[in-house]
Amino acid sequence: MNLRYTIEGVPSKIEWKISFLFGLCFVFIWVVSIYLYYIINDIDTVIHIPSYIFFGAMFLGLALGLFFARILGKKMRVEFLFEFSDETIIIQVLDRHLSYCFEYSSITLISLVGTAKNMRLLKIESEQQKFKMRLGTYGLAPYSSATDIDSMDRMMAEMEVIFNKLNFSIRKVETPKKVFEYRYIR
Repeated sequence: MNLRYTIEGVPSKIEWKISFLFGLCFVFIWVVSIYLYYIINDIDTVIHIPSYIFFGAMFLGLALGLFFARILGKKMRVEFLFEFSDETIIIQVLDRHLSYCFEYSSITLISLVGTAKNMRLLKIESEQQKFKMRLGTYGLAPYSSATDIDSMDRMMAEMEVIFNKLNFSIRKVETPKKVFEYRYIR
Protein backbone atom coordinates (compact mmCIF):
# COMPACT_ATOMS: atom_id res chain seq x y z
CA MET A 1 0.00 0.00 0.00
CA ASN A 2 1.51 3.30 -1.12
CA LEU A 3 -0.71 6.36 -1.02
CA ARG A 4 0.48 9.88 -1.88
CA TYR A 5 -1.28 13.18 -1.36
CA THR A 6 -0.03 16.69 -2.12
CA ILE A 7 -1.69 19.43 -0.08
CA GLU A 8 -0.97 23.16 0.31
CA GLY A 9 -1.21 24.62 3.78
CA VAL A 10 0.72 26.34 6.53
CA PRO A 11 2.73 24.79 9.38
CA SER A 12 1.76 26.02 12.83
CA LYS A 13 4.98 28.03 13.34
CA ILE A 14 4.35 30.07 10.21
CA GLU A 15 0.73 30.59 11.24
CA TRP A 16 1.90 32.00 14.58
CA LYS A 17 4.29 34.35 12.74
CA ILE A 18 1.49 35.60 10.50
CA SER A 19 -0.76 36.16 13.52
CA PHE A 20 1.99 38.06 15.35
CA LEU A 21 2.68 40.26 12.32
CA PHE A 22 -1.06 40.92 11.95
CA GLY A 23 -1.17 42.09 15.60
CA LEU A 24 1.84 44.36 15.11
CA CYS A 25 0.36 45.84 11.95
CA PHE A 26 -3.00 46.42 13.67
CA VAL A 27 -1.49 48.18 16.71
CA PHE A 28 0.95 50.23 14.62
CA ILE A 29 -1.72 51.55 12.23
CA TRP A 30 -4.11 52.23 15.11
CA VAL A 31 -1.56 54.22 17.14
CA VAL A 32 -0.16 56.09 14.13
CA SER A 33 -3.66 57.09 12.97
CA ILE A 34 -4.56 58.47 16.40
CA TYR A 35 -1.19 60.23 16.65
CA LEU A 36 -1.64 61.85 13.23
CA TYR A 37 -5.11 63.09 14.20
CA TYR A 38 -3.60 64.46 17.43
CA ILE A 39 -0.82 66.30 15.57
CA ILE A 40 -2.89 67.57 12.61
CA ASN A 41 -5.71 69.01 14.75
CA ASP A 42 -3.35 70.43 17.42
CA ILE A 43 -5.25 68.92 20.36
CA ASP A 44 -4.02 69.62 23.90
CA THR A 45 -4.44 66.08 25.27
CA VAL A 46 -5.26 62.67 23.90
CA ILE A 47 -8.42 62.63 26.04
CA HIS A 48 -10.04 65.15 23.68
CA ILE A 49 -9.89 62.82 20.68
CA PRO A 50 -13.49 61.90 19.70
CA SER A 51 -14.52 58.29 20.11
CA TYR A 52 -15.46 57.94 16.43
CA ILE A 53 -11.86 58.82 15.47
CA PHE A 54 -10.56 56.34 18.05
CA PHE A 55 -12.76 53.50 16.77
CA GLY A 56 -12.31 54.54 13.14
CA ALA A 57 -8.55 54.24 13.58
CA MET A 58 -9.12 50.84 15.17
CA PHE A 59 -11.22 49.72 12.20
CA LEU A 60 -8.59 51.03 9.76
CA GLY A 61 -5.89 49.08 11.61
CA LEU A 62 -8.03 45.93 11.57
CA ALA A 63 -8.82 46.23 7.85
CA LEU A 64 -5.23 46.88 6.79
CA GLY A 65 -3.95 44.21 9.19
CA LEU A 66 -6.30 41.61 7.66
CA PHE A 67 -5.21 42.66 4.17
CA PHE A 68 -1.57 42.28 5.23
CA ALA A 69 -2.30 38.86 6.81
CA ARG A 70 -4.03 37.71 3.63
CA ILE A 71 -1.00 38.66 1.52
CA LEU A 72 1.35 36.90 3.97
CA GLY A 73 -0.88 33.82 4.03
CA LYS A 74 -0.69 33.47 0.26
CA LYS A 75 3.07 34.11 0.18
CA MET A 76 4.04 31.83 3.08
CA ARG A 77 2.01 28.72 2.28
CA VAL A 78 3.94 25.57 1.53
CA GLU A 79 3.24 22.31 -0.21
CA PHE A 80 3.19 19.11 1.84
CA LEU A 81 3.65 15.62 0.43
CA PHE A 82 2.03 12.86 2.50
CA GLU A 83 3.20 9.31 1.77
CA PHE A 84 1.58 6.32 3.46
CA SER A 85 3.26 2.94 3.49
CA ASP A 86 2.48 -0.21 5.44
CA GLU A 87 4.46 0.94 8.49
CA THR A 88 5.03 4.70 8.27
CA ILE A 89 3.61 8.08 7.39
CA ILE A 90 6.18 10.33 5.75
CA ILE A 91 5.41 14.04 5.50
CA GLN A 92 7.71 16.20 3.40
CA VAL A 93 7.63 19.98 3.21
CA LEU A 94 8.56 20.38 -0.44
CA ASP A 95 9.80 23.98 -0.32
CA ARG A 96 11.98 23.69 2.77
CA HIS A 97 13.67 20.26 2.62
CA LEU A 98 12.01 19.27 5.89
CA SER A 99 10.47 15.89 6.53
CA TYR A 100 8.70 14.01 9.30
CA CYS A 101 8.56 10.24 9.59
CA PHE A 102 5.94 8.70 11.86
CA GLU A 103 5.81 4.97 12.45
CA TYR A 104 2.29 3.74 13.12
CA SER A 105 3.47 1.99 16.28
CA SER A 106 4.81 5.25 17.79
CA ILE A 107 1.84 7.51 16.91
CA THR A 108 -0.11 8.51 20.02
CA LEU A 109 -2.62 10.96 18.52
CA ILE A 110 -3.94 12.10 15.17
CA SER A 111 -6.52 14.84 15.26
CA LEU A 112 -8.43 16.60 12.49
CA VAL A 113 -10.53 19.60 13.47
CA GLY A 114 -12.49 21.58 10.95
CA THR A 115 -15.59 23.32 9.75
CA ALA A 116 -17.91 22.14 7.01
CA LYS A 117 -16.12 23.79 4.08
CA ASN A 118 -13.53 26.34 5.17
CA MET A 119 -10.92 25.07 7.59
CA ARG A 120 -8.93 22.01 8.64
CA LEU A 121 -6.30 21.65 11.37
CA LEU A 122 -4.30 18.42 11.28
CA LYS A 123 -2.19 17.36 14.24
CA ILE A 124 -0.03 14.23 14.42
CA GLU A 125 1.84 13.40 17.62
CA SER A 126 4.24 10.59 18.40
CA GLU A 127 6.54 9.96 21.32
CA GLN A 128 9.41 11.76 19.55
CA GLN A 129 7.88 14.52 17.42
CA LYS A 130 4.81 16.60 16.62
CA PHE A 131 3.40 17.92 13.36
CA LYS A 132 0.67 20.54 12.91
CA MET A 133 -0.68 22.17 9.78
CA ARG A 134 -3.66 24.34 8.88
CA LEU A 135 -5.70 24.50 5.71
CA GLY A 136 -8.14 27.31 5.11
CA THR A 137 -10.06 29.05 2.37
CA TYR A 138 -11.69 31.89 4.32
CA GLY A 139 -10.52 35.45 4.99
CA LEU A 140 -8.58 34.84 8.20
CA ALA A 141 -6.73 31.80 6.88
CA PRO A 142 -6.26 32.02 3.09
CA TYR A 143 -3.69 29.24 2.89
CA SER A 144 -5.33 26.65 0.66
CA SER A 145 -7.91 25.96 -1.99
CA ALA A 146 -11.08 23.88 -1.96
CA THR A 147 -9.24 21.06 -3.75
CA ASP A 148 -6.72 20.91 -0.88
CA ILE A 149 -9.53 20.54 1.63
CA ASP A 150 -11.11 17.80 -0.50
CA SER A 151 -7.72 16.05 -0.70
CA MET A 152 -7.38 16.25 3.10
CA ASP A 153 -10.83 14.71 3.54
CA ARG A 154 -10.00 11.87 1.13
CA MET A 155 -6.67 11.34 2.89
CA MET A 156 -8.36 11.11 6.30
CA ALA A 157 -10.89 8.61 4.92
CA GLU A 158 -7.98 6.44 3.74
CA MET A 159 -6.20 6.88 7.07
CA GLU A 160 -9.32 5.80 8.96
CA VAL A 161 -9.22 2.44 7.19
CA ILE A 162 -5.56 2.06 8.18
CA PHE A 163 -6.24 3.05 11.80
CA ASN A 164 -9.12 0.57 12.06
CA LYS A 165 -6.69 -2.19 11.09
CA LEU A 166 -4.14 -0.97 13.65
CA ASN A 167 -6.69 -0.87 16.53
CA PHE A 168 -6.69 2.88 17.12
CA SER A 169 -9.49 4.28 19.25
CA ILE A 170 -11.58 6.51 16.98
CA ARG A 171 -13.65 9.37 18.39
CA LYS A 172 -15.79 11.55 16.15
CA VAL A 173 -17.59 14.65 17.40
CA GLU A 174 -19.81 16.94 15.32
CA THR A 175 -21.70 19.98 16.49
CA PRO A 176 -24.94 21.33 15.01
CA LYS A 177 -22.93 24.24 13.53
CA LYS A 178 -20.94 21.79 11.36
CA VAL A 179 -17.73 21.94 13.41
CA PHE A 180 -16.15 18.53 13.76
CA GLU A 181 -13.22 16.78 15.40
CA TYR A 182 -11.90 13.36 14.55
CA ARG A 183 -9.43 11.85 17.00
CA TYR A 184 -7.45 8.69 16.49
CA ILE A 185 -5.81 7.68 19.75
CA ARG A 186 -3.60 4.75 20.61
